[in-house]
Amino acid sequence: MSNTAVLLREELSIGCEGFSLEKFRRTIAANEVLLLGAFLILLQAADGILTLIGVQQFGTSMEGNLLIRKLMIVFGHGPAIAIAKSICIAIIIRLTLLAHRVSWVRQAMGAICCFYLLAAIFPWTYILAH
Repeated sequence: MSNTAVLLREELSIGCEGFSLEKFRRTIAANEVLLLGAFLILLQAADGILTLIGVQQFGTSMEGNLLIRKLMIVFGHGPAIAIAKSICIAIIIRLTLLAHRVSWVRQAMGAICCFYLLAAIFPWTYILAH
């Protein structure tokens, strides 16, 4: 083997020292979980804003969640939505932390994102646009 090949091989082995494919996969999975958590929080904020606009325009009866509707009657639209969304965001943060240890939570978070888009964001957007 030539000196150049030996030097190149040594440089490559030094450059790859500490690199682990498993560590790389865990880093990617951790970043994916953080993105899912951030996206879910963004969806919560968007739903809160859309809900507030919707119930102000069309009345409290437009809120599909009976518990939140009752909170709106007792506390008012804004405070009720703030309470509900704060609780949801706290749960999302907990799920994001849990997803680093429990593998199926990441898939569940992805499913929740899809569900929220289909069941909350798209309907409110459609109602408010028409």
